[in-house]
Amino acid sequence: SRGLKMSTSVPGDLNDVRQRKVSEDKVAKEAKRGQEIANNNIWLTLWQKYVNANKAHPLRTKCLTTGVLMATGNCGAQAIMMMKGKQKSFIYRKLLAFVFFGAFLSGPMGHAWLKFLNGHKVRIKGQLLILYKIILDRFLYGPMFNAIMMSFVYKLSGQSWKGVLESLKKTFWAAQVLNWKIWPIAQYINFNFIPPELQLLYMNLVAL
Repeated sequence: SRGLKMSTSVPGDLNDVRQRKVSEDKVAKEAKRGQEIANNNIWLTLWQKYVNANKAHPLRTKCLTTGVLMATGNCGAQAIMMMKGKQKSFIYRKLLAFVFFGAFLSGPMGHAWLKFLNGHKVRIKGQLLILYKIILDRFLYGPMFNAIMMSFVYKLSGQSWKGVLESLKKTFWAAQVLNWKIWPIAQYINFNFIPPELQLLYMNLVAL
């Protein structure tokens, strides 16, 4: 009778174990889902703070954002150069220079240009207006910004102003043609689908 009692109790114990395991798995899944929701809420909160700051202080926010993103791009570029053996160590002077360029040149220029581009009144509408913006952007602002940016990079590398001009003569046209192959499509998306207050952020992300 004792053996019969033991045999009838084992299945019950196994069921208890299975139920506990199912319960533990459920708790773990709920905890993971809760953590994912919390993480998403953190990013949403940060994004909302950025949007609010951009509305309250557009110039300052865009300047800071541009400085940070240009610094990020320079960090990536220097890391690639070091991996390829073309640069021995990280050059903090370059990083600070790109922060300065982004915060005090690229940021204010981009903000002022997009404010003009989106604010001045013309009689055309729809996709013709988008095409008009792209033409102005790529044939006026684009070449000017590229010349300033390339001059900055050449000067930062240690060239004299005469050397900067010589380097521009050799490389500017090829760089500008490449720019025309990429940016019209990017700006078509930008002017069609991105709110004006976020267009400079989009441009900075594309530039990365």
